[in-house]
Parts: sequence; C-alpha cells; structure tokens
Amino acid sequence: MVVLTLMYLHANGQKYEPTWESLAQKDAAPQWFEDAVLGIYFHWGIYSVPGTSCWTGMNMYKKRGTEWEHVPEGYKNTHHYIKETYGEPGIEFGYKDFIPMFAAEKWDPDRWAILFKKAGADFAGPVAVHHDGFELWDADDDDWNSYDMGPKRDIVKEMGEAVRQQGMKYFASVHQFPIWWYFDEGRKYCPEGVDVNDPKYVDFYGDHEPGTGIPEDFQEIWYLKILELDNISISFTNFIYHYKPPNSLLKSLIS
Repeated sequence: MVVLTLMYLHANGQKYEPTWESLAQKDAAPQWFEDAVLGIYFHWGIYSVPGTSCWTGMNMYKKRGTEWEHVPEGYKNTHHYIKETYGEPGIEFGYKDFIPMFAAEKWDPDRWAILFKKAGADFAGPVAVHHDGFELWDADDDDWNSYDMGPKRDIVKEMGEAVRQQGMKYFASVHQFPIWWYFDEGRKYCPEGVDVNDPKYVDFYGDHEPGTGIPEDFQEIWYLKILELDNISISFTNFIYHYKPPNSLLKSLIS
C-alpha cells in the first residue's frame, strides 16, 4: 500500500515547479499541521444506506462473503443481507440503486462542524470520493456525484464552508483509486447487459475486463479530479491505496 499525503500551500503564496529540484525546497509540512493535535475525517456515501461497510459495492456481488463487512445478526454476509433486504444483487437490485436512497435530507454540515470543534479537532473533512467512484462534489467529468444525483448537494463544498467557519483547517481524503477493480466481482457475477454489465452505467461501473492492468489514461482522469478538489480551498488531501502514477503526473500533483 502506498499512502501519499500532499499539503496545499497556495494560501501562503508558495509556488513550486513540477521538478524534483523545485519540490525539494518544500518543507515537510506547514506549521499548522505540525502544531495540530487532532484531526477528524469521516466515511459517508452511497454505502451508508445499507450500512454494510464502504466495501458494499464489491461485497454485495460475492456470494461467498469476504472481510471488511458489517451485517446485522442473522445474515451470512453482505450478499445475503442485500438479497433479503433489497433484492437479488445484480438482478433485482444493483449498487447504483442506492444512489437515490442516499438523500441526506437531515444532513446539517454546521452541526457536524460544531461537533468536530467541540471534540477538539484542528482539522476535519470527508472522504471526498471512495472506492465506488461516487464523488461528493459537483464534479466536472460525469454526473455520478452528489450534486447531480442523490442528495443534489455539493457535500465537499458545504462541509468545507462549515469547517472553516469553526476556525479549523479543511481536509479531504481520496480513496477512489481501487475503483479500477472495485466492481470486478459485479462484472463476473452479473449477466450480460445487466446492472454492472449494462452499457448504460459504464460511466459509473466501468467496462474493462476483470484483472486488467491500470492504464495511464485512467490515472490522468484521477489526476484531474484532484485538481478539481484543489479549487475548493482544501488545506491538504490524503491519497490512499496503491497510487503509483507516472513521474510526470506525480510531480505535477505535488507542485
């Protein structure tokens, strides 16, 4: 696993070129981060509807069950729970069908930010996009995001405004990289033309063959998403899970 944390210092007027020589002049971390004692970030997305873990989009298509799943007592695994509660996975009910159910009708970002502040947090924020690829902001690349679907709200932006209002630094975590293989179980499980294998949903589920290596153009799309988040005045962003971009993208991203 590769965990890469980047600090954005644009507010301080510091600029860097996408070369190792320029980046080598950067301090390890800004002073506010060195002084921080507690940071809080949260997982909240489509997977919160069934509450069976953030790996639901993979686990619901696996009859044999897996790790990283939380199901109520009396159910064998995520697949069993989804089948009994919502319908046969991939036949009667797909992961995409949780999107309209993720309404966030009671969500109040100000109340959350106040809670984080009272807990003693110096910085806080969401997982802006998890392994399922459903972005919690008004994304430019497609409509599979919380602004165009589900709650119809720019969660990343609203949360940032609330966090900064409480005097905290704003943080976002990006866990999207596993989307390349996240729905592979669904690709193997669903019949041709159904749910994960339905061409209508290719922008959400993808359409590559399970086990295919990650191409560079996929990494470039991922890189552009990070630039979008940078425009929301996030103090720093955490990238997790096997992120191994080409040197050209890596240097540009850090700079």
